[in-house]
Amino acid sequence: PQTGADHFMAAVAYQELDSNETAETHFEAAVTMEPSNESYRRAYADFLRNCGRWEDAIRQYQLCRLISKTPELYDRLVETVRRERDRGKDH
Repeated sequence: PQTGADHFMAAVAYQELDSNETAETHFEAAVTMEPSNESYRRAYADFLRNCGRWEDAIRQYQLCRLISKTPELYDRLVETVRRERDRGKDH
């Protein structure tokens, strides 16, 4: 892959194949190449959240908030992830 879009498509494909390590490598490349692409960063945050990597997901959602036209959405997502994280610690 040579572009952010290429890396993003590869990340999604590897995620579908449950190849999370490779998917993460491509998500990281996509957001590094296109740091202001909210869609790529949001998908990466969702991926991290689904992997149970709460703090990393929160960090990515906070970065989304900085580039979004609807930052309040990310405030709610961060709070939701924090509740999920805290619920996980109780179990």
